[in-house]
Amino acid sequence: MTHRQARQSVMVKKIGDELANYQRIKASLASEDLDAQTLLDTLEGETELHEACLAVAESAQDDEDLARAISARIADLQARKSRLEAAAETKRNIILMAMERADLETVKGPLMTLSRRAVPPQLVVDQDSEIPTEFWRTGDPKLDRKALKDALEAGQVIPGARLSNGGIGLTVRVK
Repeated sequence: MTHRQARQSVMVKKIGDELANYQRIKASLASEDLDAQTLLDTLEGETELHEACLAVAESAQDDEDLARAISARIADLQARKSRLEAAAETKRNIILMAMERADLETVKGPLMTLSRRAVPPQLVVDQDSEIPTEFWRTGDPKLDRKALKDALEAGQVIPGARLSNGGIGLTVRVK
């Protein structure tokens, strides 16, 4: 159990104990002829229920503040992750360009091997609405991308879709 969980457990026990004490005192004062305000004042003075409730509320506020801070940190880290991924992609493209210009198919090193590889043409959908119905699956309209790509590769002209030019990609095998 972490320190935080132990503290929370103590708070929950404290509020439970104070509630039981509050109810016991309230029941013992039921036969007294006290007006509502006097009864509340007496119960507040005889128990620490109010303080326990406030302490738990403050703890809940601290938890919410921490959760907001964590959310902000996660957003910052996700932005950083995106920048690092973009930087890695740029570096791979630089390597690929250098290998193409030097006409190198493979570069071997002690930690990794770099290889150029052919990248097949990829399906590019420019306009969903122009694609004929034969390439849509029944039920929820969903594009059958495999059938569409197969038809394009077979030479069929399909409005709204085309194949990319393909190209050369970089494979990095880490040892």
